[in-house]
Amino acid sequence: MIGPGGTVVTGGSFVASTRDTPNSAFMKGGNVTLSGTSAGTVTNAGKITSTNGNVVLVGASVSNSGEISAAGGTAALVAGNQVVLSEADGPAGIYVVADSKAKGNVTNTGRIKAAAATLASAGGNVYALAGNREGLVQATGTTTVNGQVWLSAPHGTVTVESTTLSATNADGSGGVIRANGAAVSLGGKAVLNASASKAGRKGGQILVGTDSIGGTNLARSTTVASGATLKATGKGKGAGGTIETSAHTLAMGAATISAGLGGSWLLDLMT
Repeated sequence: MIGPGGTVVTGGSFVASTRDTPNSAFMKGGNVTLSGTSAGTVTNAGKITSTNGNVVLVGASVSNSGEISAAGGTAALVAGNQVVLSEADGPAGIYVVADSKAKGNVTNTGRIKAAAATLASAGGNVYALAGNREGLVQATGTTTVNGQVWLSAPHGTVTVESTTLSATNADGSGGVIRANGAAVSLGGKAVLNASASKAGRKGGQILVGTDSIGGTNLARSTTVASGATLKATGKGKGAGGTIETSAHTLAMGAATISAGLGGSWLLDLMT
């Protein structure tokens, strides 16, 4: 636990985990597998900063009500019993083994700002909610890491409410936001923004209830409440992006959906 007054600053990566890896495997370098089934949790209520690496929190459940900054890498909150950390850049470098027996949740009510961010629960739920300081998950990308925000709960529910998820690439184009699980719920004050930030750049992608455009691993149910906002617009003359809302059962309220000029919004249902 990092308390409200706690501060961690590192020039490289910071990993806090209640799962273990053998010393011999760790010393070899390369991919690291963290595994275990203890009830140990990881909680950050303070401030964690990596100036040139990743911030990774792995436990039975993980919560952040403080601030996490990883301008050059990935910020990852992962609840699971087996997690593989590889040398690949971005969220793809953190592989979470799906496990229905791992019931822990990932909860973010604080602020996360990184090149890329991932909140993943192997068997429980993922909550991106507003805390006292208005929760915000922001991915800004680098020249080697695209701006991506991934929320994943293959055996649970991904809930976004009263908070903003934003993703842009380092060149000012829109990034990628992906929210998928057994169920996905976007509340009335949820904002998902993958719009371009610089003139002439194109909008990005927002995937809700699917892992990829066209429908992969569709959620059983996706709910987008009235008042929610999904934006993937270009800036200036930049082309619009792509938004997909998918599920086996899809409930759409009076939300604001904006893919920009030349962009697209796909509603994909599979019975």
